[in-house]
Amino acid sequence: MEILISGAGIAGLCVALALKQRGHTVHIYERAKPHSSVGAGISLWPNAIKALDQLGVGGVVRSSGTSNLSGGIFSATGRLLIAEDTAANDARYGAPTVIIHRAVLSDILLNALSQQPQYNTTVTDYTQDSNGVTVYLSNNTTVHGDLLIGADGIHSAIRQVWFPHITPRYAGYTAWRGVCYFDHNRVGTRWGEWLGAGQRFGITPLKNDAIYWYATQNQPANQFIAINDRQAHLLHLFADWGVQVPAILAATASAAIMQHDIYDLPALPYWIDNRVALLGDAAHAMTPNLGQGGCQAIEDAVVLAKAVTTFNDVPAGLQTYQLARKSYVEAIVTKSRQIGAVFGINNRWGSAMRNLLLRHLPPKMSQQQLHPILAHEV
Repeated sequence: MEILISGAGIAGLCVALALKQRGHTVHIYERAKPHSSVGAGISLWPNAIKALDQLGVGGVVRSSGTSNLSGGIFSATGRLLIAEDTAANDARYGAPTVIIHRAVLSDILLNALSQQPQYNTTVTDYTQDSNGVTVYLSNNTTVHGDLLIGADGIHSAIRQVWFPHITPRYAGYTAWRGVCYFDHNRVGTRWGEWLGAGQRFGITPLKNDAIYWYATQNQPANQFIAINDRQAHLLHLFADWGVQVPAILAATASAAIMQHDIYDLPALPYWIDNRVALLGDAAHAMTPNLGQGGCQAIEDAVVLAKAVTTFNDVPAGLQTYQLARKSYVEAIVTKSRQIGAVFGINNRWGSAMRNLLLRHLPPKMSQQQLHPILAHEV
């Protein structure tokens, strides 16, 4: 089949790779320019690593990222609330959790695909009939295919055509993210996330003594800090947060700090329309509290490619894809938003009570939150 894909993020590249490996011809259109090395890290949990194994890139992803570093959830002062044993998780689920730079992951997928997307090109509209889909591009050309996949992110143009009144919903907090070089030995076993009152700070290791970190602050939407002021702003916000947090911020140039408000999507009425399908954030953008946004997009890609190939009938294959994924992933979106509300409690008394409960939570109860997701195999 000739398959047209809108979007060259993780979702679009994974589904392109999965389809190409099954003998289909893919064409990828991306509205942005080719990515640069600027960006952030991504956590690939065991469920995603096993899906990447099916795409043939699991091994190189493992070797290009970091894993097997334990940590947990801490209070703002650094007191351990919940310990996480990554070695035990690896043994339990048969795959590690890998932290990798998003740009490195994109390069791995592009190398495996051996095909470049058509950059600076947007899918603006489409029509379809029983014979296929005609897609209209921003360069005033049209292309025809058997299937159109909207992997064009949380602000999906294709989804907007279907549901003009359904918009991303603000989660109540903004996030800053960065990558810096910082001796891993200075962190020790303090990998993970610190929880304060309406604020959070997380750090994960990357290769070669690099660190990916993120910080959140409860606030109204669209209150962005000027790029040259971000480091100073964060150093003020997190001045008393244990020794590693201010040091990591000080090691990150202000111009290298990104800020994005956090949004997710409410459940959509459907993900497919005959020969057109939504995938990844376009269908189910979620908050980052479970580390599953990219992971679920990778799973989507494997399931969709298998379904349309097995049936060799686009509408029937897409129906199978939606049946397998929609309710399952939407439950994860809801759970991620709920965890964000608990972790982001805004007042000191409430956050102190939350920390007390987390510290006395039996390990099995905390593991049960993630077990159905990490044990899931597509």
